Amino acid sequence: EQEARNSFNEWQALRPADPGQTNTLAANARRNVENAITLYTEGKLSVLELVDALRTGFEAYAAASELGERKLAAALNLRRATGLPVWE
Repeated sequence: EQEARNSFNEWQALRPADPGQTNTLAANARRNVENAITLYTEGKLSVLELVDALRTGFEAYAAASELGERKLAAALNLRRATGLPVWE
């Protein structure tokens, strides 16, 4: 019962994060990286600014991906803990 309750609490905490919102965050991160590369090739950014923009963009993309993975894992753990079929 405790495992089911913990799984439900985790699932409920992650539920407000809309999948479309996660995809938008990842797309925006990718777009920002592409813009930084374009600005660098046009000579409008220094190498340090480019590295910072790339790092920030990759971190944002990784965070969006991690959020999606955590939501999926929480849903699967809840199904497993409550005895529901995983492949439904």
